[in-house]
Amino acid sequence: MNKLIGILGCGGGVGQYVVNYLKGKYPLKCGQRKIVNMNADTDIEYVQVDVRNRKELIKFCQNCSIVINCTGPSYYLSREIASVVCEHNIDYIDTFGIGIDKEELYNYESTMIIGSWKCVKSGIHPPFSTNQSLSPDTDNGNNQSGSVHSCV
Repeated sequence: MNKLIGILGCGGGVGQYVVNYLKGKYPLKCGQRKIVNMNADTDIEYVQVDVRNRKELIKFCQNCSIVINCTGPSYYLSREIASVVCEHNIDYIDTFGIGIDKEELYNYESTMIIGSWKCVKSGIHPPFSTNQSLSPDTDNGNNQSGSVHSCV
């Protein structure tokens, strides 16, 4: 059975790209502050969620194996989202990763890929499955960081 992937910020430009790339390959739960004209895909679960509301965010994350954060502004939202997702032992991908204190997240068992959009936008898809740590020293300049565990 495929893992349920939660996508936050599914209505923005990056979120739409991620949804289109993953739909049909994985079951998707897509979250957005306001759900407008997004219910055409019957195989995608759309959920209204305000990521600034911790209870709504926790509820959105339930049953997700992975949460991909495509929300903005990243510098304002990513840190709290990363914290909630990792506290619940859910793997996490943040397309921007601005404002996340990576040192804070080392205490969690979750897999994290931070700043993955730079590599997707260049046409190189993020390493959803990897055996090595991704860091600015080893990622060919894409400024990504992550953990040693497999994500998808």
